[in-house]
Amino acid sequence: MHTLGQRDGRSGLARVFATRLPSALIVPATRAAVVARVALPSELLGLSPGCKGLAPGGAAGVGQVQLLQPFSTLLASALLLTKQVDAATGIATAALVVIGIGRRISIASSAT
Repeated sequence: MHTLGQRDGRSGLARVFATRLPSALIVPATRAAVVARVALPSELLGLSPGCKGLAPGGAAGVGQVQLLQPFSTLLASALLLTKQVDAATGIATAALVVIGIGRRISIASSAT
């Protein structure tokens, strides 16, 4: 039994882990494996290539491609999953496309 003043040669962190942990902090190996199974492919197949893809064009320029994601999701769900796209969604999508195209068009100002 250790008293408060005695040292057992272990660092403070080792002493913390040597003590009994509350049962809420103990994670079964199967759950840890599931978290690793979900997290590692996501990191390796998603985040790392995404960051490498942003590097050449800059985050601002390449990041605008992500603005197409809602439209591609709607299109894919309508075509692949045969989901119904109602008129309000179609009108809102068309309005956003028109606004996006309108922002890119440069209007030459007339000199007066």
